[in-house]
Amino acid sequence: MYPSFYESFGLALLEAMACGCPVIGANASAIPEVTGGATMLFEPHNPDELAQAILKVTGEPEVRRHLVEQGGFGH
Repeated sequence: MYPSFYESFGLALLEAMACGCPVIGANASAIPEVTGGATMLFEPHNPDELAQAILKVTGEPEVRRHLVEQGGFGH
């Protein structure tokens, strides 16, 4: 989970994706572009949206699996 309001690049997100982790990231600055659709995005000023993303990723194995596959870097 990466609830940053501003990120110049988002290296931590790429590292998590490379390790096979599903990623939840703020829909802000470079995060959507850097992760290329392999991240569950949420509005960073909306805590309810973040909570819903967390519940979805932790409670729905197919969503988690999809995120891992999308960010897999060849896994």
